[in-house]
Amino acid sequence: NVGKLWLKGLPNIRVTFKSSNEIKNNFKNYDFVWFGYLDLYLQFMYDINKSIISIHDPCELFPQVKNWKNSDSKMSIFSIGLKEWIITKNRLKIIKKLKNIVVASKEMKNMLERYGIKTNLIPTMSLLQPIKRHNIVTKKASIISILQMYPRKNFQLLKLLQEYCNNKKIKFDIKLGIKILSKKDYIKLLDSYEIYICTSFQEGGPIPAMDAMN
Repeated sequence: NVGKLWLKGLPNIRVTFKSSNEIKNNFKNYDFVWFGYLDLYLQFMYDINKSIISIHDPCELFPQVKNWKNSDSKMSIFSIGLKEWIITKNRLKIIKKLKNIVVASKEMKNMLERYGIKTNLIPTMSLLQPIKRHNIVTKKASIISILQMYPRKNFQLLKLLQEYCNNKKIKFDIKLGIKILSKKDYIKLLDSYEIYICTSFQEGGPIPAMDAMN
């Protein structure tokens, strides 16, 4: 979805969606290759002029740092250790050479600029159209959270919320690593719950919350 927004308005663009395994030996057949996250690009190290990379959160740059808000200590040998410091320095050195980095939040753009990394900002928005409701039926509260296994998702808070809801006998479902759903099935899933919870420390939007409100 971020890619669609970034490419919108560019003439004569033909977009092909392939898995990394499908294109790893066929990069030369494409004018640009979009990598959905930084670690995927680092596996291939494709031509910096023809690579587009999405960076979603600081944990991609500093995977060893759990509290990413404490940015002052990220480059300190004493706070993250010599090995991790060298890895981070090498990663930043590579990233600074990249021509096309895309982020989904102003906070992330500002953070990367502090390290001398230039980015393109995507205005985040839900691609689901709002559904007009005429009759709202209130049922016993049910809650859902949909997320991937990333440190920024704040599992500690999510666990506390789940324990609280269990004690109150409130339905609270957590969907981890959910497969890609069709728009129809995605809407159906969101529509079967009354409350959507996003516990992340940082998000680009967050788009899932926008989807749920729509």
